[in-house]
Amino acid sequence: MNETPKLSISKDLIDYCIDPSDDERSEKLDPKECRQILPFLTRIWMRNSSCSEEPEYCALKISVLDKLNTFEDTNRLCEYLNVDFNQIYEDVIRHLSARKKSQAISVYTSGEFESASPVAKLLMISNILLNGSIRNEENITCKYSSIDYSLFDTEIYFQDLSDLMCIIHAELGEVISLSHFVYTLLHSQSNQCVNYILNLMANSIDSLFQIVDILFDGCTCSQTDMFRHKCLMAISTIWPNLSNYIIYECIRRHSLPATILNLAKQENLIQVLLTIFQFEFDRNWFVQFLRSPNKNILEKQSVDSIREELVASCYRADSEKHLDLQLFKLYSGLRMFAGLKFNESEMKALIDLILNTNEITVAICFLLIYPPLYESDTNSYRIVQWIKDKFHQAQQSILLIAAYCSSYQLHLLNEYVSNMIGFRFQLKSNSLTSIKNLFQQVFPDDSLFNEYSRNLPITHNLNAKMSQLAQTSSSSSSSNILGIYFLNQCIKTNSFVNRRHFDLNDWLIDQIEHCSEPIHPVMINLVNNYVNQIFNLNVMSEFRLQPLSQIKILKFFKENYSNYDLGMTPKLILYYYLLMYESKRRETVLSILSVIQNTSNQANNAVSVAIAAALNSSSNNSKPIPISLETLITFKYSAEIFNYTPINYFLTRAKEPEFAIIYPSMLKLSINIFTQLCQVEHCLYEPILRTNSKNNVSDKLKNLDFLLEKLKEFKSLVEKNNLTRSEAHTWKILWFKAYSLHGRKLSLKTASIILDLPNLSYDDLYSNPLILLKSENLQIYKCGSLFEIILYILKECLLASKNQMEFFLVENHLMVLNESKANQIKTLKERQDLKNSLIAAQDTAVIQILLDLYLFLKQKSNELVTREIQCIVCSFIHQMFIDHMNLAELVHFQGYPRELLPILVQGVPSMHICLDFVPKLLAHSDLEKQIFGINLAAELCEKYPIIRTYNVAKLAINVAFTILQSQTIDERKKFFGKISSAIVTFYSKLPPLTQECMSLLATAIQTKSIDVDSLPTLTNCEF
Repeated sequence: MNETPKLSISKDLIDYCIDPSDDERSEKLDPKECRQILPFLTRIWMRNSSCSEEPEYCALKISVLDKLNTFEDTNRLCEYLNVDFNQIYEDVIRHLSARKKSQAISVYTSGEFESASPVAKLLMISNILLNGSIRNEENITCKYSSIDYSLFDTEIYFQDLSDLMCIIHAELGEVISLSHFVYTLLHSQSNQCVNYILNLMANSIDSLFQIVDILFDGCTCSQTDMFRHKCLMAISTIWPNLSNYIIYECIRRHSLPATILNLAKQENLIQVLLTIFQFEFDRNWFVQFLRSPNKNILEKQSVDSIREELVASCYRADSEKHLDLQLFKLYSGLRMFAGLKFNESEMKALIDLILNTNEITVAICFLLIYPPLYESDTNSYRIVQWIKDKFHQAQQSILLIAAYCSSYQLHLLNEYVSNMIGFRFQLKSNSLTSIKNLFQQVFPDDSLFNEYSRNLPITHNLNAKMSQLAQTSSSSSSSNILGIYFLNQCIKTNSFVNRRHFDLNDWLIDQIEHCSEPIHPVMINLVNNYVNQIFNLNVMSEFRLQPLSQIKILKFFKENYSNYDLGMTPKLILYYYLLMYESKRRETVLSILSVIQNTSNQANNAVSVAIAAALNSSSNNSKPIPISLETLITFKYSAEIFNYTPINYFLTRAKEPEFAIIYPSMLKLSINIFTQLCQVEHCLYEPILRTNSKNNVSDKLKNLDFLLEKLKEFKSLVEKNNLTRSEAHTWKILWFKAYSLHGRKLSLKTASIILDLPNLSYDDLYSNPLILLKSENLQIYKCGSLFEIILYILKECLLASKNQMEFFLVENHLMVLNESKANQIKTLKERQDLKNSLIAAQDTAVIQILLDLYLFLKQKSNELVTREIQCIVCSFIHQMFIDHMNLAELVHFQGYPRELLPILVQGVPSMHICLDFVPKLLAHSDLEKQIFGINLAAELCEKYPIIRTYNVAKLAINVAFTILQSQTIDERKKFFGKISSAIVTFYSKLPPLTQECMSLLATAIQTKSIDVDSLPTLTNCEF
C-alpha cells in the first residue's frame, strides 16, 4: 500500500473556513489552498448572491468571488449546484428502495463516470455511498467488503470526486448521513482516503467533531485501523488542540493504541501512560495490547518508538523537574502489569537514572520491583556505593526498608512500596533474599541503626494528617515520621535496639507528649510493640526494654489534671499504655502459673516455651521464678496515677472521630481492668455527644471542688427534708453527668461526704462495699435520688472488689509458690472456691441488708417514700439476680421475712427463676425452709399461673401431706398455721388443684392440725 500523499489541508485553511468574513484570516490564506474548499466557497457565493447590499455581505462576496475567479473548476461546481436536488433526492430514495429489495449493487467504471452528466455523477456517487446500506447494519465488515471502490483509486478524479462528495453532503445530508461518507472512504482503502475525509471536513467545518466521533464509534474492524489512525493523526496535525481530546477518546473507548502512543509523543508521553495505568479498567486493556504477540507493523513501531523515547527521557531526567519520579512510576507499571523485560539499553538508562536521581526512596522501591538491575556484580557494587552516599539524604526511608527486609515483613514492605509507586505491588518471597543481601552489604552491622535510633528527633505535633510516606524534600517534622516507623519496626522485631542497651523510655514519653489529634496510627502500634517487648521473655533481662517512668507519667497527668481537654491526645495514649501494660502483666502472670502447674506437659506455644526456659534458668536457686522475672511481673503502676485519669471522660472522648482508632482497644482493656466503670447506667446519663463533645461540657461539671460543695448542700437539704422530688431528680442527673467526667474519684468523694468519713479510701470501699449501707443517718436512704446514687456506687464497688479479688488470688498464689516449693498446686482450686464463696456471701449480704433497710424505712416513712424506695430496691435486686443467677437461690435458702415475698415477686421481674429451686426448698429437712418454700410457690402461682407453677404447687401440696403424716401435732399446727393462705392461693389460682387442696384441709382438720375457726374464708375459684 502506497503512503498517503501530502495533506492538502492546512491550519490556516481551517481557520478561514470557521469565519470566512475575517479579513485577517483571509489575507493569511494561500490562494492555491482555496482549491480544496472550492465547494464551500461556491456555495457561499451562490447563497449570498441575492442578499442585501449591506457592507459586510458585499465585502464577503467580493472576497469569495476573487478566490473563485482564480480556478477554472468554479463553473463546473456551479453546474453541480444548479441541478434540481429535489429530483435527485427522490431518485436516490427510489433507487435505494429498489436495491434493498433486489440486494443488487451497482458497479461504475471510470469511463462511465467521465462521460456522465452532472446529475448522473451526483446520482452515481450517491449510489456508491449508499451501497453499503443494503447489507446487514450490524456487520460493518460484510457491509462494505463486497463493494467496488476502484473509482476512488483513480487519482485524476480526486478533485472531482471530492467536490461531488462535499456537495452531496451539503445538499443531500438528510438521506446520506456523514457516517456513510466516512465508512465508505475508510473501507475503500484508497491512497487518497485521508485527503477525501479532510476535504469533507474542511468544506463542512461544523461537522469536525462528528467526523472524529465517527472515526471512533463505527467501522472498528482491524482492516480500517491504519486509515483511522492516519485520519486522526492528520486531524491532530492540522488542529493540535484536538490531540488531547483524541487521546482521551481512544483511551475511553479502548481503541487505536498506536494512535495514543504516537499522539502522546507529541504531547506528554509519560503523563498519558501514567494516566492509563492509574485506572484498572484502562490499564488491563493497555496491558493486554502490550502483551499481545499479534501486533501489526504500525503497533510494533509505535511500541518500539515509545521505548526509545523513554530511554532518551532517562538521560535528560536531571534537567526536568519530577521527570525522574514519573519515569520510575511508569517503568514500575510497565514491569508489574505488562511484564516488560528491559533490554540492554533500557537497563543502562535505568541504572544511570537511579545513580543520578534525587528521588532516592522511589529509586530503591524500583529496585525491589526489578531485581535484575542489581544482580550483576558491577551494578550491585554501584548500587551499594550509591545507597551509602545517599544515606544521610534519605536515612529514614532507607532504614525503614532495610528493617522490613531484614525481618521479612513482606506485607509491610509491599504496602510501603505500593504507596510510594502509586500501584499495588506484590513482592515475591524469593526476591526478598536478593534485596536483603544488598542491604547487608550496605549495613554490615547494626551500628548505623543504633546511631540513628539514639539521635531520633521528636516529631512535634504528630498526627494522622501527616503523610507517613514523607519524601526527602518534605519538612523535617514530616520526614521524621519515617524514623518512627523504622523504630517501631525495630521494636516489633526486636532488632538492633536491644543489643546496645538502648533506652527508649524518655524519648517515647516526650514523643507521646508532642502528639496531637487525630491520633497517628504509628503511635498505637509503637505502644503495643513497646509493651510486648517489655514482657518478651526471649530477650535477656539486661537487654529487655523497661517500663515507662512512673514518675514522669504521674507528673504529666498531675500537671494537666485541672484542664480536662488540654493535651487530650497524649493523655489517651498514655492511658492506653497503662492499660496495655497492666493487661500484658496479668497475661504473663497467668502464663507463668499455667507453665508451673503443667510442668509435666510439653509447652505448646512460643510464650510457654519462653517462660519454661526462663524458669529452668533458675533451677539452681531456692526460688522457682528467677529474680528478673519476678521483678517484671511484680512491678505495677501506682493507683495514684489513675486518681488523675478521668477514665470515663477518656472513654467518652475516645468515641470522637479524631480518636476513633484507639477507642475499640481502649474500651476492651478498660472493661477488663476497670469493669466497675463500664456500667450500663453510665451510658444512660452520658451527656457528652460523640461530635463536638468538648464544647458541650459545662465548666462547672469539670470543676470537682464545685461539685463537692454542691453535694454537701444537697446532703444538708436531704437531712432537713427540705428538698422536692423534682430538685432531687435534677441533682441526680447532674451527678451522673459529672460521673462521666470524674468517674471513680467522684464516687469516692461522694461516699466520703454521705458517710461523713473524710479519710475514706478506694481500698476501704473495695474491700468492704457494705459500708455504704451502714450509715446511722437513715435520712439519706429516704431520698430516692440520693439512694440511687448510693446503690450505683455500691454496684461499682462490688464489681471492683470482685475484679480485684480475682487477679489478686492468682498473683498471690504465684508468689506463695515462689516462696516455698513445698506448697501443693492443688490449693489454688481451694482458694478459688473460697473466693467464690466470699463473693457470694458479700452479694447476699447486700441483698439482705437492703431488705432489712426497706422494712425499717417502711416503718419510719410515709407511703410515697416507701413506694419509691421499694421500686429502687427491687430494681437493684433484679439486676443482681440477672448478673448472677445462683444468687437468687442463695438468698432464698437464707430466707427473709414472709411479708417481703409478695413485694419481691411483684417487683422483681427475674423472680420467676425461683421456680427452678423451689423443689429444693421443699425437700429441705428444715421445717421453716419448707414453709418458706410453700409460701414462695403460692406467690409465684399468683403471678405466673402456668403449667410450670402448677407442677410446683402440686409438689408443695404433696409435701404438706407428708408433713401431716410424719410430724407431731404441735409441729403440724405450726406448719398449717403458716401455709393456710398459700393453700387458698393454690386452688383459687389453679382450679385443677381444688380437690387436692380440699382433701389436705379436711385431713388437717381431722388430725386436729388446724383449727376450723382459724381457716381463711374460702372464695370461689378464680379462673
